Amino acid sequence: MYDASFKYLVEDPECARTFLGELLRMNILHCELLHNEIVTEGLSDSFSGILKMDFKALVQTAQGNQWLVIIEVQKAQRSNDLLRFRQYLGHQYTNKNNTYAGAEGVSIPLPIVAVYLLGYSIGLNNQVPIIHVLPQCFDYTDGTSLPGNSLFVESLSHEMIIVQTKALRRGRRSQLEEFLSNFEPDSQLKLEVDPGNFDEKFLPLLKRLEEAGMRKEIELKLEKALQEKGLAQLEKEKERQEKELAQQEKEIAQQEKEKAQLEKEKERQEREKIQKILITHLLSSGVSIKDIATQLNIPESEIARLRQ
Repeated sequence: MYDASFKYLVEDPECARTFLGELLRMNILHCELLHNEIVTEGLSDSFSGILKMDFKALVQTAQGNQWLVIIEVQKAQRSNDLLRFRQYLGHQYTNKNNTYAGAEGVSIPLPIVAVYLLGYSIGLNNQVPIIHVLPQCFDYTDGTSLPGNSLFVESLSHEMIIVQTKALRRGRRSQLEEFLSNFEPDSQLKLEVDPGNFDEKFLPLLKRLEEAGMRKEIELKLEKALQEKGLAQLEKEKERQEKELAQQEKEIAQQEKEKAQLEKEKERQEREKIQKILITHLLSSGVSIKDIATQLNIPESEIARLRQ
């Protein structure tokens, strides 16, 4: 997933406003990027890091009211990043900057909307590219939905948009899904996009991506990411082959061990067969068990066992 080009896209305030407005179905009047970083600490390879971006947006509701909201965008490729997502979300909840002054100067937390662009499926429905999660309130007794908004609920829960980019391979039902498919994890380095497939509002986004393709430093980052991904895949394949070879060697060693045990058992049976013949012959010749044990260098109890 090409974080360099995506970063470049949403670092532009107008592109971020348009993109997030379409994704969240919100009328965003103003959008400000607060913080962005690619987190690779503790990860085995840099191309699978988490792109983390925080925005403060001024949103206008259908009723004409305006309110501020924190939009946290995270873009990740690995399914074992859940703990990091929780940590980032916890930081948003505890950040004192994510508040506004209410009546009598009381600090009121801003609502948080979390956006996750994932290079894997969450297991809920792998066929749906974009999943919208909304906190809902219900009457505990009869289960009916309670209408209206609550500052208490909005402050302690959050709306989510989850994009399963792999599901975008199966066909796109909207221009938004078509646009998001450009960031599908197995996309090519060079993309050919027909602007005629998009409404006018998407054209600045396409132009911004085109600019990204012309910037040498971004192209180098993309090529480096592909190289790292290719090297990581080669390393992974090498590890797989080494594991297979080790398993084969283990199986061969086990087979040789079993073969040696069979040979040993065969030799024991042959030896006992000869000993039985000798014991029978010596006993019939009048030799005592004690003398037979001495001659064959075996315990008398072994002679008794062989006779049985």
